Amino acid sequence: MKCKRCGIEWEEWALDKWARGQVAAFLSGEGCPECLGPEEWEEKAHVDSASPEIDKECLESLKEKEEKEPSISPEDHEERIPGLAIAGYVLGILEIVGGVTMCFKLWPGVPEPGYRWLFTAYIPALTWLAAGIISGFFFFAISAVLTHLDSIRRSLQTLKRYAKLPRD
Repeated sequence: MKCKRCGIEWEEWALDKWARGQVAAFLSGEGCPECLGPEEWEEKAHVDSASPEIDKECLESLKEKEEKEPSISPEDHEERIPGLAIAGYVLGILEIVGGVTMCFKLWPGVPEPGYRWLFTAYIPALTWLAAGIISGFFFFAISAVLTHLDSIRRSLQTLKRYAKLPRD
């Protein structure tokens, strides 16, 4: 919005921080904080607007702002999991299941009578088990990081939306 007296552009969110008398003075063309000076501007904060037309204009502009603002809904605060993180969780589960399956497939079984398996017979099975569990939890950790980063991104978008910060 532009000041009618000095022509300085003001963002709409600046009006939300001003008192009712200050908004009325700005909308009626008396001036803004820059052209009125700090003392006179502070006096406007303690003055209630006397003009019903200005009050009506203020109410209309506030209604327009409320319509433009997004509503706060429960969906904004839900914990959402991004698609890439879901794929990571699925791959993690498959890695663990695959490691356990390969461990059972490569387990040496019961030795022949009079024979005892050496420790080296168990190494392939235990290697697959360890690799499956480690890589599965690695996928879980990456998916958890992606989920956390997505919640940070959504929080920042919400802050930009509600604070009306300039977007780059």
